[in-house]
Amino acid sequence: MNRATPAWMIGLLLVSAGCSAARSSYVDVSQVVTYRLTHRTRIEFTSPVEVLRVYHARPIQPTWMSSNTLWISEPTLMPPDAVWQPAQKGGSWWRWERNGVEPGVHVFETRFDVTTAHRALRTGRLQLTWDEVADAAHDVPDGQRAKPVNVPEPLRRVARDIRARHTDPVEAVRAVTAWIAANIAYSVDVDYGTNDLGSIVRGRKGWCGHRLTVFQALSQELLIPARAAIGFNARNQEGFWDGRSDWNRHAWAEIRLPRVGWVEVEPSDPRAPFAIPPTYIKNPPELQSHAVWVRRGGRWGGHKKYHNTIRVELVPASF
Repeated sequence: MNRATPAWMIGLLLVSAGCSAARSSYVDVSQVVTYRLTHRTRIEFTSPVEVLRVYHARPIQPTWMSSNTLWISEPTLMPPDAVWQPAQKGGSWWRWERNGVEPGVHVFETRFDVTTAHRALRTGRLQLTWDEVADAAHDVPDGQRAKPVNVPEPLRRVARDIRARHTDPVEAVRAVTAWIAANIAYSVDVDYGTNDLGSIVRGRKGWCGHRLTVFQALSQELLIPARAAIGFNARNQEGFWDGRSDWNRHAWAEIRLPRVGWVEVEPSDPRAPFAIPPTYIKNPPELQSHAVWVRRGGRWGGHKKYHNTIRVELVPASF
């Protein structure tokens, strides 16, 4: 692979993304960048296994990008015999399979360049009404929105209050993110799952997945179609991820608005919930990052003794 992003590729992305934005006039695309991702899974076995399967996610093309954009390079696969497979709910992944795996260390790696950009909804141009949102909600195809959940009464009251205070549905979404930021503290020290809505509301803390669940529940009460966007954030406060861990996994949201379609939202950033940085890379809904499966005694199960890392490098542009 080239060490620098070709100028023609960046130009094509800008033109393509610009055309997509021009059709809707509602999404700004800027700060086009290319990252080189090295995804590595190191697995150790102390006893033989019948079959080993390793999956690495391939990023999904964002909704704001034209379908003919060359946005991801051909991967370097090590070992090179990985099979590309489409995912049922969108996107795809690479899969390795090994039969008769002996004890020892086994390493699998994917490396590719992905071109991404900052994207932001032009909220001032929409001027939506609640009736428009309700009508558009009926047109969402099956399987494209989150499954309905039982929303606890405390959250129902929050949604009713937000609905009563905002005539603009977009501003209501912003109010939802403000409520989450103020009432669901970020913490990885929780003992309940990301889908346990009742415990999240009672515990009032959780990580991005917990906050996403609350966002989807409040959106459901507001009759705004919402779904999860899962993948990873290529950057933290210290810089790009250096491959020592995969704690860069992240979950945010998408909502479906009239005249726009699906747009991304950061559920816990009331300052700029519709401004998504280029470091947010979306993966298939079924595979946030990777998976390791083994078959022993004719039965499939997970395997805990492995180490997964993602290294992110900024590819300098060449003009």
